[in-house]
Amino acid sequence: MATLKRKFLEHQKTRHGRMVWYFRRAKSTPRIRLPDNPDSAEFDAAYWAALNGETVKKSQTPTSSIYFRENTFGWLVTRYQAECIDWIKLHESTKRARNNILKPMLRNHGQKPFTILSEATISRAMLARINTPAQANEFLQILRNLLKWAKKQRIVANNPALEVAFYPKSKTGFKAWTIEAVEKYRATHEIGTMARLAIEMALHTGLRRSDLIRLSPSHVKDGKIRITLQKKPNPTVTLPMHADLAGIIKITPRNGLTYLETKHHAPYTCPGFTNAFREWARMAALTEFSPHGGRKHAATLLAEAGASTLQLMAAFGWSKADMAELYTKSAARDKLSIDAWTLLEQKNN
Repeated sequence: MATLKRKFLEHQKTRHGRMVWYFRRAKSTPRIRLPDNPDSAEFDAAYWAALNGETVKKSQTPTSSIYFRENTFGWLVTRYQAECIDWIKLHESTKRARNNILKPMLRNHGQKPFTILSEATISRAMLARINTPAQANEFLQILRNLLKWAKKQRIVANNPALEVAFYPKSKTGFKAWTIEAVEKYRATHEIGTMARLAIEMALHTGLRRSDLIRLSPSHVKDGKIRITLQKKPNPTVTLPMHADLAGIIKITPRNGLTYLETKHHAPYTCPGFTNAFREWARMAALTEFSPHGGRKHAATLLAEAGASTLQLMAAFGWSKADMAELYTKSAARDKLSIDAWTLLEQKNN
């Protein structure tokens, strides 16, 4: 094995019989743990990072510390995540979310032959996830992508995941905040608290949580917010800094670089912010609402105020008109309905 001839490598067998690898430049320096599979791309990346004096980052691949036998499901996932360009180009947060779905699968089936991925087994797995259709659909999409790549590599002959149907998508998704819910939340959380700042930022900017948690004074100039969005294709949006929001930001204590920060004065992670926000909403007895509902509330208000499809696309960073048209058509439908009934009322009078 070529990796055995590399400089500064050490290895030892654990009491469980597994070989573990370390990088150590000299006996006086600390050892750096490397991934367990010396034939993996993760091992190569970690080795060269250590050799160049760089920080060895924890891999977003849930298989990097486990050695899977050839032609197993875990082996297939390891190769896919190391070699597939589409996977490598994904944003780290997307990789993390998909790996959270893959981890239990690898734990339970990683050492089984990848031929377990049949139409029947995938259908049963989808049925087991019937109570969480969105997660089930994400699970199915992961398998479709994995097997599509495997087919191109001539590892498998067909893609059985294509024969399994997605669950119908929810037409409403996250629940939009209502005016009544917003007032109830505001009555619970006073101005000057991080909880109050969070809802005001969501409502007055319409940003996704991944952008809300990054928003800082560096994004504000001449009364305007200008920020490049995290979600691909990463457009830059320009928004007005609402006077009410600016006032609340000014009197909300903070010590970090971002407007929103944890009690330890650190920026929020996406999951951390969601957990904090749900707790703030729970305190106001609003358990059905989420941070994304603030974005939907903002889009609804702009559409009802007469914003066009193109204006909504610019404001919310949408690259396609579909999402914007959901709001403009809904607003137009409401107005037309009211106008129609008004005509009848005028006729009767």
